[in-house]
Amino acid sequence: MGKKRVMIFAAAAGALLATQAFAQDFGRMPASYQTATESYIKSRLSNPRGATVECAGRPYRVLLDIGGRKNVPAWAVKVKYGSRMERQRGRSRAVVFFVNGRPVAMSDDPRVRYRRAA
Repeated sequence: MGKKRVMIFAAAAGALLATQAFAQDFGRMPASYQTATESYIKSRLSNPRGATVECAGRPYRVLLDIGGRKNVPAWAVKVKYGSRMERQRGRSRAVVFFVNGRPVAMSDDPRVRYRRAA
């Protein structure tokens, strides 16, 4: 095998490994993300009785700035939620963030910033 082929092969292998390492940083989204999202939203409501939570779409990857940490790989799920017991009328919209398979924050938290991952 010539030097040129070896260099091309090494570059391709390096790119593949870098892509896999980047993808692994996000971990796996739990199969039961809908249940975990619903439980997390209800835990944040002052009175969760009668609350409804609906996941609006599939999970997607984001980079999260939270608690002084920047670019934390996370999964995000858009949700619509509401409660007859809450004073707020109508349904609210938010994004729930998962790190290491667990919900950790919502988009309405002022200490959280995020952007979609490439």
